[in-house]
Amino acid sequence: MPVLNPAQLEETAFLVLTAAGVQEDEARTVAEELRDANLVGHDSHGIMRLMQYVSNMEEGYIKPGATFEIVADGPSFCIADANFNFGQVAAAQALELGMERARAAGTATVFVRNCNHVGRLGSWSRRAAMAGFASMMAVNAPGPGGVAPWGGIDRKLGTNPITMAAPQGDCPLVLDMTTSATAEGKLRVAFQKGEDVPAGLIMDAEGNPTTHPADFYADPPGALLPLGGPLGFKGYGLSVMVDLFGGILSGSGVCRTDLPRGANGVWM
Repeated sequence: MPVLNPAQLEETAFLVLTAAGVQEDEARTVAEELRDANLVGHDSHGIMRLMQYVSNMEEGYIKPGATFEIVADGPSFCIADANFNFGQVAAAQALELGMERARAAGTATVFVRNCNHVGRLGSWSRRAAMAGFASMMAVNAPGPGGVAPWGGIDRKLGTNPITMAAPQGDCPLVLDMTTSATAEGKLRVAFQKGEDVPAGLIMDAEGNPTTHPADFYADPPGALLPLGGPLGFKGYGLSVMVDLFGGILSGSGVCRTDLPRGANGVWM
């Protein structure tokens, strides 16, 4: 198995993206985020996403170079449309806008619609905390993203993650969590390694508990459970509220199957 140092890891991602036609500044942003996810132990959001991103570009779901468009603006408020560019590129721009407005107004809220996979959400709240800001962020995936509602078996919701961060010098306090029992990427890592996952995370297509990631990716597919185990209605409730805040207020939409892949709504 090849071993890469951090610089090699980033450069590999950068070269793959630029070879696929991504302009250098955007490729660097994405490559750095993927590298950092691996370095902090979240392989689920790291370099393994490269082939997914390239495939999504080829299918037209990711549109490198798309304009980050401001559709509503105010002293402490902004709604932007990422127009399906890389989520990492859009998140970086949104965070800078939010911090700029917060410096001037004391607080700021930014919504981004049509935003692809932003990667490790906690990376962005940590950046805000390192700049001296307390932050809260959430992302909704309006299509059937893999999570069954409490008491159901069909995929209806996204993993709808939440992150919060508080400044604390060089070591900010960061919470980064999904409202599902685990992130889909954690299942993918286990699936690729041929490993089982802990009980209580997923069910098969018939609604039976399973520890085999292959059941999640089967045809027909299984589903992730909401966060909370026997109290999963709490995770389900959180997921619904993230869907509402991230989807309705950004203009992305909620829990719908008629939206293109990557039409996520981000709330910062």
